[in-house]
Order: sequence, then structure tokens, then C-alpha cells
Amino acid sequence: MAYNKFTLEKVIDLFSVQIKAVPNIFNSPAPKVIESEILKLILKRNLPLSRAIPTEKALSELLISPILVELKEIKSTIGVFSGVEFNVDSSKGLNGRCDFILTGNDNQFVLNAPILTIVEAKKGLIEEGYGQCVAEMIAAQIFNQKKGIERKIIYGVVTSGLHWQFLSLENKTVCIENRELSIDNVEEILGVLLKMMEEENGV
Repeated sequence: MAYNKFTLEKVIDLFSVQIKAVPNIFNSPAPKVIESEILKLILKRNLPLSRAIPTEKALSELLISPILVELKEIKSTIGVFSGVEFNVDSSKGLNGRCDFILTGNDNQFVLNAPILTIVEAKKGLIEEGYGQCVAEMIAAQIFNQKKGIERKIIYGVVTSGLHWQFLSLENKTVCIENRELSIDNVEEILGVLLKMMEEENGV
């Protein structure tokens, strides 16, 4: 079984995690981060096309990637990886390809610890991506531990490009925000992503 075979029920059964719905995954609100004029232009141009060809690949390329590139411009010390194999423990199904991985260092040649955030793209209902995203977050937690780097919290995002929902994993507890952010509020999305990079991680 690979990441894309996980449902939320399978993750709970196999890894004994607890799931909680919360109003905010942070203790304090994330600040808004005003997007650059370049990102405004890219999203304005890409949004109509993303609605015309709403495949996961198109949504990733047209909407998600530009936002993560913007994040990299804001926080140059992070790494952004797309479509990489992330094989941590195949005996538990923690193997396969991740849509996006954000790391706490700027090495873009090799995927290194600490892994901070997993971003999972879904063209359909956001909740259909919970199981896969949580499995990848658990793999990131194990990956960091194997590298001798303890990170208190791993963050996750499930997004259609148009809508974004945020998760956190601390020990065996998964918190899922009970709200979604629309791409119309990209300054809020960038703020949450930036706080994920900095909260508890000091990067």
C-alpha cells in the first residue's frame, strides 16, 4: 500500500492517531502576507485555465506551484520539492510520490531533514485527501527522527489550488482546521504557510 491508498480510517487503524477538528492549528493567528505583483499577475492569468482543465496536474502547475515559489522567494532558507519519491517504510505503506514537500533548509539537490510541511493536491473534495496527507505527515515525522532531528510539529496542507485546508501532527494527534481558505485570500494562505515554516521550527 502506498500513500495514495490511505483513507483517514486506515491511518487511524494502522498508526493509532487521534483526529481533532480545531478552529486554528496555531496558538495565535497567522499574519497576512501580501503577494507580489508577479504572483497576482500569474494567478489572474492562470485561474481561468485551471477551471477549464481541473486535473490535479494542471492545478498543481497553474495554482499551487506559483504560490509555493512565492513562499520560497519570501523565505529563501527553505526548500521546495515537487513530485519526489518519499520512501520511508514500505512495510507500513509509507512510500510513494508526494505532490510537494517543504523542508527547513535550502538544499534543492537532495531531500534533507527537517521536513516541515507536506502539500497534497486534490482535484475533488478536500476531505478525500486527508488520509494520504496524514500518512505523508507521519512519514515525515519518522524521516526526521531517523535523521536525528526532532521537530515537535509536522504540518500538512490539502488543496485543490482553489481551496486550501491545513493540518498539524504532534506526537499521535492530528488537528484539522475546520475552515478552508479560498485562493481569493492568497495573502492569508501565504501567511499560514510562512507561519508553518517558522512555528516551532526556527527556520
